[in-house]
Amino acid sequence: MNIYITKNKRGSAIIISLIILVVGLLITMFTIHTARKFLFLSKSLIDKLQVKLNADSTLEKLKYFASTGDFSYNYIINRDGPKFGFPAVIYVDGRTQHIGNSTFIKVEDAGSKINLLSPNFRAIKKLLLLNGVDYSKAVEVVNSLKDWYDKNSIRRLGGAESFYYRSKGYNYSPLNFGGIQSIYEFRLVKGINKRILNILKQYMTFSICWVPNINTMNKILLMSELNISDIKATQLINLRKNKGFLTYRDLNRITGRNEVFSFLSIHSSFSLDISISTYFNIAGEKKECSICFLPRKVTPFEVMECKE
Repeated sequence: MNIYITKNKRGSAIIISLIILVVGLLITMFTIHTARKFLFLSKSLIDKLQVKLNADSTLEKLKYFASTGDFSYNYIINRDGPKFGFPAVIYVDGRTQHIGNSTFIKVEDAGSKINLLSPNFRAIKKLLLLNGVDYSKAVEVVNSLKDWYDKNSIRRLGGAESFYYRSKGYNYSPLNFGGIQSIYEFRLVKGINKRILNILKQYMTFSICWVPNINTMNKILLMSELNISDIKATQLINLRKNKGFLTYRDLNRITGRNEVFSFLSIHSSFSLDISISTYFNIAGEKKECSICFLPRKVTPFEVMECKE
């Protein structure tokens, strides 16, 4: 009898010891898992802070670069040469440039796009057609935009004024002035769906110091802005690629028009759309902004607006 009781006690002690061991192992594993997760989150946070600092500092360097540089046809030259890891030349025609080890910048001259503040509606209609939008839809969108911008309440064919928006139950009406602040306001306009908004976003900008620039426009915008054929736009693009820039004489010769293109610029405007992408380990950061520089008699130019 004593032997049986003793064996039971030993068996219970072994079971209890095993339970304690298992619990201890589980606690240890949980602690290690928590510690690893904490370290991962901490590292991710540090990486995120690093890429944000890189993006912010790159933007500040770009401001300095443009403020002290020389604006040319489709690029900016830094008078002091390469600084802060930047190349001596920053192109403003939308090409991607590598800055440092893990930062990429894309700078676009606002003059290469259509300005939201004073849109060329004929050009908008043509670029919609060139992007596969059918004619009736393009007319509806353009006339609705005209009704949104103009200062009267007369509805154009396919357009929309206050009555249309009220009848649909919307609690807004057309602005009826040119004070639009963002491309995303176009979502409110009749006929503009997600697809059309995405098309317009590629070709429009917001700038207070905008001049259309033939040396930074892509082929679609040359066709739309100048109302020329694909063949002539391609000829202009190829000539620009070979020469590095276009002149008014080049425009007259290729388009076959004997006119003064005074509404166009052949030099980069002082308004830039900037996109910065920076990476560090698994973290990434993207920063976009528009900057308008006020030309002065001597550099640096004054940063008039930085809209992020």
